[in-house]
Amino acid sequence: MKAILVFIFTIIVLPGCLVGLRAEKSDVNTLRLQPASGMVRAELKYFDPPAQCAGALVLCPGYNQDGEFLIRQKEWQDLAQKHRLILVGLSFASKEEDLGASERRGYYYVERGSGEILLAELEKITSRDLSIVIFGHSGGAHFAHRFVYQFPDRVRAWGAYGFGWHDEAPAASKAKPPGVFICGLKDERLGSTREAFLSGLRSQWPVCWLGVPGSGHVIDSKASVWVRSYFDAILSQPSNAPGVWSKASDRGLEGFLVRCWFPNEKIKKSWEQFP
Repeated sequence: MKAILVFIFTIIVLPGCLVGLRAEKSDVNTLRLQPASGMVRAELKYFDPPAQCAGALVLCPGYNQDGEFLIRQKEWQDLAQKHRLILVGLSFASKEEDLGASERRGYYYVERGSGEILLAELEKITSRDLSIVIFGHSGGAHFAHRFVYQFPDRVRAWGAYGFGWHDEAPAASKAKPPGVFICGLKDERLGSTREAFLSGLRSQWPVCWLGVPGSGHVIDSKASVWVRSYFDAILSQPSNAPGVWSKASDRGLEGFLVRCWFPNEKIKKSWEQFP
């Protein structure tokens, strides 16, 4: 009788439970690379590129983490599939003593070789120079925003979430792809992330700010949903679309009267209603 009950539970209850789980891909490729100066690990985790690959979606986790857990999230997979993007998780690492603000030796600093590694290997995997959408959190945000500033002509859109210090946005850059700075309002990195956003505005980049109420140093699920909708809107329209500018002065901006750039009115409205 016990065996029969176990069998019934297996064929009836478990499938019902699995409905709510993420339908993750299992065929993750690992590309192990020669680390650049100041690095101890250089790997890319990725799924095979889609037919007629149109670009790359690169996800960068916190410092020294492996980005495989990000690319296994169905929501990111769906975005990549919709726009025919190869989905890539960064897995770079440096010694902890090389990751501070003053040393400029770790993988955060793309000019020391980590950025070239990413570009070269993406080209090898896809046999093309692809436009890139890049999103990073914490240490990954350090990498992402510096990658954008170093290679702006290769980036279609970007997001940098909760990081501790920043480089000034290059005002003289000919290409200035749109990006969003995100930070939890309870994150101690709020001030530095906000200053990075203000730097982007001063240098006339089309940037947006998203402060996340009640959140600390984590990737908030609602913010993640909004960021994907932001990327989706950018990827769904021509690269030269003018977008929409709107005044902003709340949610972590502490009275700064600034502007945010949005790809369209729909995304602007969703930002106004967030969360």
